[in-house]
Amino acid sequence: MTLTPDIVTYVLQLLIHPENLPVYLHCVDGRLNTGVIVMSLRKLQGWSSSSYINEFIRILDVPDIGIEENEFMEKYCPEIDLPFDSLPDWLWGGKVTFQKHPSFKIRHINTLLVDNSNFKEQKMTEKEEYQKRMQELLEDTPKEYAMSDIENFSQGVFEREDVTEISMAIHALDLEGLKKN
Repeated sequence: MTLTPDIVTYVLQLLIHPENLPVYLHCVDGRLNTGVIVMSLRKLQGWSSSSYINEFIRILDVPDIGIEENEFMEKYCPEIDLPFDSLPDWLWGGKVTFQKHPSFKIRHINTLLVDNSNFKEQKMTEKEEYQKRMQELLEDTPKEYAMSDIENFSQGVFEREDVTEISMAIHALDLEGLKKN
């Protein structure tokens, strides 16, 4: 598995901010990475581990979850910055209704109090930081990976007019309810 907790957290941060939707997940490195991203999303949504593991097995048509993926999900407990005033409807009905998440450390950010005048500049800086982290990962990646796959993966996030594309899976997953209403 080529995912790190930082990459998964970065993708989750993109997914929970409505201004980034709609999002299409795909992967040049195999469907397991997308499965881990979606399991992490389901964990954030409050699904039980048996539920998100069963979805992973069913959608990817595998006999069982791999050891690496299982260990990753057991240990994955990130800090998530949450814009509590503008959540997508598919995440807790669009409202934070709890004080403490069972698995993740949630930091609530009231985006109404944030100055968005330099939002594009901030977004560009985040993108540059992400690409720098990906380049560092690329330098540490074993050479047996195909360079074209690594270069495509290291591109990270590509923006179009109507969609943010995240390089994380070639196998389509059942993401019903994740589209922007």
